[in-house]
Amino acid sequence: MKYTLEIEIADDEISFAEEFFKKISFVKHVRLVTSNESSNPEAMQSIDNEKEKPMPFQFGAAKGLISMSDDFNEPLDEFIPYTE
Repeated sequence: MKYTLEIEIADDEISFAEEFFKKISFVKHVRLVTSNESSNPEAMQSIDNEKEKPMPFQFGAAKGLISMSDDFNEPLDEFIPYTE
């Protein structure tokens, strides 16, 4: 999934902010866009080209993560009056 974050940073703090965002573990890509560049169709196209492709589905990826209780198929006590 791709999210765009728009923040306003003082000119003398841009390099610090760029390094800060690059060091966040879940941030995969940092791209600085100047205020006049965001309306530039070429810049917007380059952002669109950087979209991530979805990861392929992998069978068995959740194996062992989901478990059901042994009495899963047993009738629930709350419904006994309706089943008699």
